[in-house]
Amino acid sequence: MRSIAAVILVIALLSPEVNAATRRRAASAPIDPDAITISFTPADGMRTTTRTALDVGTLARRERARGARVVRNVAVGIDRISGITGGTATLRALLQYSDGRATVRVNGITLGAAPVVIDAHAPIGSAIVHRIDIEVPPTVPAGEVASAIRWEVTTN
Repeated sequence: MRSIAAVILVIALLSPEVNAATRRRAASAPIDPDAITISFTPADGMRTTTRTALDVGTLARRERARGARVVRNVAVGIDRISGITGGTATLRALLQYSDGRATVRVNGITLGAAPVVIDAHAPIGSAIVHRIDIEVPPTVPAGEVASAIRWEVTTN
């Protein structure tokens, strides 16, 4: 008798009337017109590993006094979820993680643990190219270098 009741309960839950009632009860949050997203597009040979992760590739150590250096350009797009364009936002960046083996700069600004302003008036609805510069000093032994840049955006 228990197994029949369980089957009937499953059939009742799958019926369109029950699903329709469930859909009516589910409330969706209103879209905040100022809610924004950040997207990244490689601008010069970087590989995209996900929509928000960029792989700068391998740094080849050259025998030079200043160590190894790689420069990449990335287009950072700022958009409103609602699709409304116009206005500006402040773009900030910081090192979310760094193993300390490299210096990371965006547009010549050295990143650290505290957020720094990269663009005080970044246009919403378009992508702007920013320069990422990674420098490894000659005193660092060969091996992996790992850093993660965290980007923050607030509307103006």
